[in-house]
Amino acid sequence: MIEFYYYRIRVIAAEQGLLEEAGTKRDTANRLDVLREWTISHNRLREARYLTYFRIGLADNNAEDLEVLQEFLRIISTTNHPVEEAQTRLDLARCMIRSKGLQLRGEAQEHIRKVEKLFLMEEHVFGVLDLRDMQLREEKNSTNLKDILDRKLQYAEAYFKRACYQQGIRCLIFAVPVSHDMDEVSQKT
Repeated sequence: MIEFYYYRIRVIAAEQGLLEEAGTKRDTANRLDVLREWTISHNRLREARYLTYFRIGLADNNAEDLEVLQEFLRIISTTNHPVEEAQTRLDLARCMIRSKGLQLRGEAQEHIRKVEKLFLMEEHVFGVLDLRDMQLREEKNSTNLKDILDRKLQYAEAYFKRACYQQGIRCLIFAVPVSHDMDEVSQKT
């Protein structure tokens, strides 16, 4: 797993402009695929889940991400790892919604129902919050910014109450879209 951190550092360096970003992310995605295969073959499924989570979005190819997640879901759903299965289904639903295909939207809703059921069954509070946050992000075009911010503040407060500060801060950072026009921001909030 040390190799995972090496590649994570490389991606961060690329995002900071120290390495060529697209090539570094593509190389990292390819190497993570190899590491995922190895962890899966050695039944180290929680580690495989972290590698899968980090892998998603690196190549900026939603179809490829869907394929990776569907493959991992086939494996994880046959084991006794309900939280990892729910997290994988949540990522899969995100990718399906992003693809904007009507056929995939129905599948995404089915995954969301299963995610909620798994998280509630496992009493996984953070997972339910992650699900609510994802649903809010996906409906951002039909909800005004003030309502989005109010709900994001509620979610962040719930994360903070459970000492999950990183996720609470992340929730707030991405609460509203970035705009350099302050008049537009003040009009929308």
